[in-house]
Amino acid sequence: MKSPQQLTVYLDNKAFSLPISDIFYVESVDLKTFVYAEHTVYQAKLKLYEVEDFLSNSEFIRINRQTIVNVKRIKSFAPAGNGRFQATLANGENLIVSRQNVTMLKEVFGV
Repeated sequence: MKSPQQLTVYLDNKAFSLPISDIFYVESVDLKTFVYAEHTVYQAKLKLYEVEDFLSNSEFIRINRQTIVNVKRIKSFAPAGNGRFQATLANGENLIVSRQNVTMLKEVFGV
């Protein structure tokens, strides 16, 4: 089902083996787990915490309750008010980093 370098994801009832390096971020919405690549959104049959465990030895961090991001895909980040930050990914998407996770983000980037 999975290997250390790939995650099994689904699109249109077809299974794909997605290289972990191609994942920009993973998000939980309405009890479903979505895996975002540069131009495609897949669905995973795992829960977000299971994906987080699977990716724990790679370059992924949790940035809020619903989102895990590939730090290698973060282009920049800046304050967004109320102690939160906004991370801009290489594909132009913006994600909110919660106050509880800002410290981890700063540590990863040595700020």
